[in-house]
Amino acid sequence: MICFFGMSLPIGSQLLDPHTQIPDFTYYTSSGIEVNRDSLEGKIWLIEFWASWCIPCRRQHPDLNSILSKLEKEDENLHKRFGVLGISFDKDTSAWRKAIFNDKLKWQYQVCDTLSWDGPSSKKFKLWHIPYNFIIDEKGIIQGQELYGSGLEEKLRILLKQ
Repeated sequence: MICFFGMSLPIGSQLLDPHTQIPDFTYYTSSGIEVNRDSLEGKIWLIEFWASWCIPCRRQHPDLNSILSKLEKEDENLHKRFGVLGISFDKDTSAWRKAIFNDKLKWQYQVCDTLSWDGPSSKKFKLWHIPYNFIIDEKGIIQGQELYGSGLEEKLRILLKQ
């Protein structure tokens, strides 16, 4: 199950080409920290698009938290090599903050694109549904997208061993 924008594209369509650089972007966290493509360089990143109102997004958060917990237990310096950027499509920032708290999301960066489907996130990343994610390497090159559960864990393990 996915939350649709309204386009009729096949499930599993990857609209940004694999092994290309992610588009340039600039967001600000709720604490005023600027996050852009250049600030992500030097680490492997999971960029997770979601929203508090998206039930499939929320259902996968426990799995993602579990994967991150396993990886942190195996590598106490993981935060130096890997990070998570959550980009929400919530228009209501209080609902967004409540979901972060309730889902126990301890990701390095959380931003909210309050313009939702009309905002820069959906346009720059060519999104037509959420949840959706990208895994990028240290240079901002897409190494995987739309991976969840064991597929996500496996891809992260491969990238983190390199």
